Amino acid sequence: MTLDPKVVTDIASLVRITIDDEARAEALSDFQKIMRFIDALNQVDTRDVRRAHRGALRLREDRIAGEVGAKVLLDNAPAHDEEFFLVPKVIE
Repeated sequence: MTLDPKVVTDIASLVRITIDDEARAEALSDFQKIMRFIDALNQVDTRDVRRAHRGALRLREDRIAGEVGAKVLLDNAPAHDEEFFLVPKVIE
């Protein structure tokens, strides 16, 4: 993958940050180092390396352990009325 200052500018735009020329050059250098490292990892022959785990990932069985009533949940909420959680208004 070829990295250039435009890629850094695009990434900064995606994460909604403003980046000056000095920071852009530093970020470009860092990204290039990361990509060289990834390329080096991709060159490693791992055909004879044993897997670190055995078999598939074992997941626990889902079991219903009981129900918690609405009153218990509301009593633990920082703010509530008789039936609902109260949260700060975020949209005006």
